[in-house]
Amino acid sequence: MPAPAGVTIVATAVADITKSASALVTVTGPCGTGNEALLKGQYAFLLQGFDANGPVGIAGSFDADGAGNIAKTVGLEDINRSSGPQTNLTILSAGSSYSVGSDNRGCMTVVNSAGTTTTFRFALGSITGTPGIANKGWIEEFDDATGMGTRVAVGEIRLQDPTSFSDTQFSGPYAFGFYGQDNGGVRFAVAGTFTTNGLGAITGTGGAFDSDAGGTLSTDTPITSGSYSVGPNSRGTLSVGITTSANHLAMYMINSSDAFFVTTDSLAVAPIFSGEAQRSAAAFTTLSLNGTAVFHLSGDSSNMGHDSVLALASADGTGNLTSFHIFQNIEGVFTTQTVTTGTYSVAPNGRVTLSSVGLNPPPVLYLTAQNQGFVVGTGPFSEIGKFEQQTGGPFSNASFSGAYFFGTETPVSPFGLVETGTLTADSSTATVAVTSDQANEGNGVLVPNSTFNYTFAFAPDGTGNIGGGTTTTILISPSRLVYMQNTQLPPIIFVIGK
Repeated sequence: MPAPAGVTIVATAVADITKSASALVTVTGPCGTGNEALLKGQYAFLLQGFDANGPVGIAGSFDADGAGNIAKTVGLEDINRSSGPQTNLTILSAGSSYSVGSDNRGCMTVVNSAGTTTTFRFALGSITGTPGIANKGWIEEFDDATGMGTRVAVGEIRLQDPTSFSDTQFSGPYAFGFYGQDNGGVRFAVAGTFTTNGLGAITGTGGAFDSDAGGTLSTDTPITSGSYSVGPNSRGTLSVGITTSANHLAMYMINSSDAFFVTTDSLAVAPIFSGEAQRSAAAFTTLSLNGTAVFHLSGDSSNMGHDSVLALASADGTGNLTSFHIFQNIEGVFTTQTVTTGTYSVAPNGRVTLSSVGLNPPPVLYLTAQNQGFVVGTGPFSEIGKFEQQTGGPFSNASFSGAYFFGTETPVSPFGLVETGTLTADSSTATVAVTSDQANEGNGVLVPNSTFNYTFAFAPDGTGNIGGGTTTTILISPSRLVYMQNTQLPPIIFVIGK
């Protein structure tokens, strides 16, 4: 979606026209109301981004009553930033609230026990039941009107399953993908797998990780031990050696197969990073990659700028990648290529190495299931992302139809765009109407309630564009797709879903 435009007022002196001053005015707009029942139950949230001094990770949980109130029974939050971690904060029901409009976009105010009040905008989707309840959402912090506060912080909301709030429910092999930044401003990304025993311990079974700190790699490094504890309110703690002998993280259970994490160590001790872990299959083989998958990953390099990558890959189940179609934006320069001679190798723990795929050096994958999992870069950009099995093809314009919600994925820069919103696609006219809330570039530009209209087109393989030939879009399924503006600087990826 296009970058927002604030209103800049320039005053020029009459007596000396060579002298002038300017001020950026942030456009504000009302929050929708009347649809608060859509947010009801206990939700976990994770936001990742930056403030004026460095990286920020925020994770927590709250209950919503369907009437505009939150944290009446549960309200927890962990915040880590360069000024230091704030752990196990209480979200206070007094002063905290939310509203949801008819288009499923909303606003939220959160007051915590540290005395901080934070404002968010969000977009809800994955609506099920009668009356409908949102299972997922995209959320962004929306209160940096000066350019000095938390900027480009964006992430997800997920409806939680309270039956998963115990040590025994966090059991088995899990693959994970985390990213953040160290105290020198170097991007850090890591993906891997560990196995928990349901009794509070990480065992030595198959555990490993690959990390990338600005091109400095730790490759196929064993995870042999660690510990965890999950409380009855969904918050837990985890200790595992990644960048030090023991990194400490707060965790929030979404369900027994999924959890959010954020580090609680000081930035002086270890990078601030956050992300997600998903339960994976017990064992994998070459057949675990067999079919078509969509890749989406982003990164940042201190001397090469930022990059975002979309790719459509086909594997034959015997170690060959019959097609690897790459779309890449490096610092606003767009390239695309298709490679048909790639190969892959799958370890029993789900670690996948690639060769001759067109990305040099190639990323490493950690599978969670057939044709899906986490991906981490092995070069200067320290990319992190996911790959997902493509289903529902062959595709056409008719594949993109109805109501969707979206958000910015894995921000790469404190000077980029974050955006959440909803859209409606009309396949009969190949047009889409978008309404969104945008926060841009850490300079105090907040643009709520923006509206746009685009055309779209899709090929049978799911590749296409929304808004013309300067964008790349790949359908993962008729209900989920990824989108990138080819020459946007810094580059970003949007994830769009139903």
